[in-house]
Amino acid sequence: MDNIIQFRHELKKTAEEKGIKLTYMPIFLKAASLALLEYPILNSSVSEDETEIIYHGIFSFFFFFFFLQFFLKKQIKLNNE
Repeated sequence: MDNIIQFRHELKKTAEEKGIKLTYMPIFLKAASLALLEYPILNSSVSEDETEIIYHGIFSFFFFFFFLQFFLKKQIKLNNE
């Protein structure tokens, strides 16, 4: 985690100069996408009859995270009202 904090700290000033608020989410998404490219079995499941491994596309993973990020922002906004 220390490396991630240092990496974000190094990029934060450059991002702010461009009007971008750099959070940890894009860093985690990039790390997760690289891991999935190298180890696609991490985004797989077993068929109902347990005879096959089903590999899911990387897009299902991204859809989940973008949906989660949207949902969490809405929940935080509702809780602050």
